[in-house]
Amino acid sequence: MLDFAVLPFALFCLIATGTPGPNNMINLAQGVRLGFWRAFPFALGTGLGIASLLIAVSLGLGIAFRELPGLQVVMKAVTLLFLIYLAWMIATAGPLKTDGDSRRIGFLGGVGFQWINPKTWAAAMTMATTYLPADPSLATALSAGAIFCVVGWTTQPVWIGFGTALRGFLSDPARARVFNVVMAALLLAATLPLLFD
Repeated sequence: MLDFAVLPFALFCLIATGTPGPNNMINLAQGVRLGFWRAFPFALGTGLGIASLLIAVSLGLGIAFRELPGLQVVMKAVTLLFLIYLAWMIATAGPLKTDGDSRRIGFLGGVGFQWINPKTWAAAMTMATTYLPADPSLATALSAGAIFCVVGWTTQPVWIGFGTALRGFLSDPARARVFNVVMAALLLAATLPLLFD
């Protein structure tokens, strides 16, 4: 039996993974550029990355992170550089290509991005301190991580689907360029306030 309230926890996971944020802006943009199945590995990676971060935070990494301000500064700097890179990649992606697009963030990028994504850190810290026991067992941390992962795997593909649905409309190069710039700006707008909070 789990020693935390699963339904409120799962609802928080749904809100955290389903609302606009860096992951979903990337999912939307890649859905447009790559189509559903080629964009899907990033969504799979985000689920596992989210789960692994929540497990680590639940088992003590969150305390270490709070106690080491230097680590926070390093993470914010790495995040800022990576976000600028991602925004540049999205903004300069150009029009849609029918012969495929090699510029994508795949499964490993989805996993790794969660470890520097401020929204994921905020969600993991909130969940670990609000919904889980003060000193959770390994089984509790793994169960919470699995729930977060499964909910993420449910919500993230919806954003890819939104992007895929826009492919026809964005087949016009001018519209595609505007969309790319808007998506890059939204990625930064969804992340920078959390980064500098």
